Amino acid sequence: MHGISSNFTAHLLILALSIGATLSVRTALQPQYSQERRRIEGTARTKRVQQIAAAWNTLRYTDISTPDLPETFFARLDLQKVQLTPPQQERLRVRLREIFEYLRNHTFESYLELKTNGLHYTFTPSRTSELSSPEANLISTTYPESDVKASVEDVWNSLRTKKSPLPMGRLTAICLDRVRIAVTHTNSPGSIFNGPVAQGFTIARSSVNPGFSYEGLSDETGGWLSGGPFLLVSFPARSASLSNSGPVYISLWWSEMDQDWAPNRLFTDGLLNMAIFF
Repeated sequence: MHGISSNFTAHLLILALSIGATLSVRTALQPQYSQERRRIEGTARTKRVQQIAAAWNTLRYTDISTPDLPETFFARLDLQKVQLTPPQQERLRVRLREIFEYLRNHTFESYLELKTNGLHYTFTPSRTSELSSPEANLISTTYPESDVKASVEDVWNSLRTKKSPLPMGRLTAICLDRVRIAVTHTNSPGSIFNGPVAQGFTIARSSVNPGFSYEGLSDETGGWLSGGPFLLVSFPARSASLSNSGPVYISLWWSEMDQDWAPNRLFTDGLLNMAIFF
């Protein structure tokens, strides 16, 4: 009986030592395991992005400088689906022409025209510390209209000359076969990226807004807006920055006061490698 008890104790001791040694080794190797897991996850993400990019690259693209492209694009929109009024349709036709011209060859003057011409707006300068997070570090000082141009130009020039991994790129071509449109009453992430205009994305990059807002919109949590209607339009595109293509998401807001579509927000996929004011 004593022998059995001794053997049992010895086995328990061996088991405890084995468990202790295993835990010690696992603890010692934990940083290595974490590094290996991150490497595997990074490889998987890279592979997935390459697969997504390959699918977008196989689409057919039309040069954005094609003279009749805005009209062709407008004809591809399913306007019966969104049930726009005649004034909304007519102003959308004009606004799309202006937007494509700006995306093709963006200049400070064309940007300012796009954001202000015929629109009642307010301007509160938003200075950004990072292009990838243009809503960061806001300074809440409202400027009079006479100073808006100087303030916007200051931000425009500072971001153009700032050393950043994202150039202020431009679009070179778009896919007319994958144009999508919808009307919502919020520009939340769900309505833009997961709703009826979804095209998928790898990393979504928001356009830079130096501080424009429009009367009639109301803030929601997280900086998103309500008080639509918002017209959402999406399409795959190519940029001058990289060879890969990726989707572009545009949000326009209908200003009842101005009877016009106000440029609200624009998102580009990270594969387009570009930053742009909108």
